[in-house]
Amino acid sequence: MQKLIITKIVILFTFLQSYSQSDVMLRYYKNNKYVSKEKFVKKFPYKQYLREVVFTDFKTLQADRYFVYKKKGEGDIFLYNLGDYFISHYPVTSNNYSDKISIGEKFICSKTNIKINARTNDIYKIIGYFILGKVAQKIEKDIKKKIFDISTNNNKKIIERLKRNKVYVSIEKGRASKIVDNLKKGRFDYIFKRVWEKIKVHFSNAFGYATTWVVIILSIVLFILLIIPYSKKSSNRNGKNNQRIVVKQNPNYKLSSFMSYHPINKSENSVNIFKIHNKSNKEIGQCIWMTRPHIKANYFAYQNVSRKFRNFKRKNNVILTATGGFTNSSKQPEGFTVEKGNIVNAVMMHDRHGLVIVQKGGGLRVINLKRSKIELPITSTKTLKIENPLTNLIAYSKLIDWTRNNGATLFQTQLLAFSNKLLIDVNKAPGALRERRILAAFRVLKHLII
Repeated sequence: MQKLIITKIVILFTFLQSYSQSDVMLRYYKNNKYVSKEKFVKKFPYKQYLREVVFTDFKTLQADRYFVYKKKGEGDIFLYNLGDYFISHYPVTSNNYSDKISIGEKFICSKTNIKINARTNDIYKIIGYFILGKVAQKIEKDIKKKIFDISTNNNKKIIERLKRNKVYVSIEKGRASKIVDNLKKGRFDYIFKRVWEKIKVHFSNAFGYATTWVVIILSIVLFILLIIPYSKKSSNRNGKNNQRIVVKQNPNYKLSSFMSYHPINKSENSVNIFKIHNKSNKEIGQCIWMTRPHIKANYFAYQNVSRKFRNFKRKNNVILTATGGFTNSSKQPEGFTVEKGNIVNAVMMHDRHGLVIVQKGGGLRVINLKRSKIELPITSTKTLKIENPLTNLIAYSKLIDWTRNNGATLFQTQLLAFSNKLLIDVNKAPGALRERRILAAFRVLKHLII
């Protein structure tokens, strides 16, 4: 009986100790009890806190969060600021991938050893996603610098761990892989066109247009040069040709009406298709104008997209379908992706500055992630202004909360232009024509696919 009583006392003592505030929090509050919530959180000694409290000691973190909530009216902001301080002062490096992933995983997993509700658990998850996203961003940079080899077993395990947590690393397909894929599909004309365009880019400025037999020889040679080194995984990949064709910034294109349908009234249609012609009057593409709110957009991001589309098509009159966003070599979505409030990929890619929002009502909005602040729609006239979620954890948390509360769909992509301004350097862009789809959204409630 005596042993049983002692055990109960120890358990009770452990419970009370686990949920008590940290000494750092108590000392700081004693000297700052009358300051505002914002100042209290901003001036908090996070450096000293992380010296005395383990960042994954969720019992102490939760006790301190609840303490700030009772004293200042909100405790979530304390956790977000702590997470922001941690990732900025203890950043991801090429030597600590595994350690940082372990920390992120602990934040994401359910907290069975502390009693918290689902909403509070989401706060810890968001911090975990932000940390794992930083790991993915660092890996992507290291891949480009050729200091992260995706073929080693250890690095494969790192990428797989991230994948299990909906964090997908952007791994671009190699040139050899692209050629093999197209050969399997029998797209020999496509391969020849790519070779031909490369010849024009690299040689037309220097030599003008070559004669037919020279072009044929160069095509064969270049085709061999493209296949052999990459198929053998040659390490000699540093050779670069800096010659480029400079594209004129104001090329003259002509549009010719091709087709119109789905009338709004006697004189106006909701869908208008035009052919695009260059100066030589050669057709080089089409553009499809679609009028809102008569035409609505939808986006399927993950799981069985084909089945989702077929089910959608049974109930809706589909005007146009196209692939959107980017996928990596494993056919997983790249960049921050959310479908109807559910996170598909938690990574905010640092070099994709277009965040496309597909709203419930079928409207499209494009956010410029190059700006220090962004605006999220609340109503047709009201927006939520937040910091840039690429670099700010609190802003990242607000973005995720907004997507869940609004059941929004988002995907991250390249941003060519915004607010009537070109965001790319045309002089640095390759001059060769490529097959591309461009999405444009207008304030006059028009969607355009080029």
